[in-house]
Amino acid sequence: MSEQANFIVDYYENGNKAEQRDYGFNADRISVFKDNGQLINSITKNKNGTINSSEENTFDEKGNRIENKTYQEYNNIKNRKIYKFNDDGKEIEIIQYTNDKFELKIENTYDEKGNMLTSNGYKEDGTIDFIATYSYNELNLCIKYIYDKPTFPGNPYYLHYTYKYNDKNDCIERVSFTKEGIVKKTDTYTLVYDDKGKLIIQQPPVY
Repeated sequence: MSEQANFIVDYYENGNKAEQRDYGFNADRISVFKDNGQLINSITKNKNGTINSSEENTFDEKGNRIENKTYQEYNNIKNRKIYKFNDDGKEIEIIQYTNDKFELKIENTYDEKGNMLTSNGYKEDGTIDFIATYSYNELNLCIKYIYDKPTFPGNPYYLHYTYKYNDKNDCIERVSFTKEGIVKKTDTYTLVYDDKGKLIIQQPPVY
């Protein structure tokens, strides 16, 4: 879509978007939403009428997204994700397919407060693809995150971060470590609040 695209939006009575039509120089996109704001489907067509990309979501009776399908014309890739949830509405399993071939299964666990504790990815043969763990303080703020792809040669994707917060629960420091526990880098964040105490600037942003 062009940055100069024009668009038209229709709304539900509750004020949420019902449909948005974007018109660009090279392609047009139509997106349809549920009355709670969730995307039902979106399709982008080139000016010659061929499909450039598309996305379709399916939801259960509780409003949880249980399936997501996307398509990209430029590389002819179809992606599909199937989701499972626990009784609290938390994602506990995601199965990913690419062009109808199994790609990855992700399993998530949570503590009694609903904080994610682990997120592990598995290949089709059941072996580990990645392991992610989270730790929290008494305010349920994440204070440590570790991501590891133990079977990948050289393990270049390893991440280990710790976080510190101010009295407003906004992150003011992030420290990254090597797998051996040696500090690699310390990022500090400049925070600016408005006169009502709302955070308006965080430089650089925290990821």
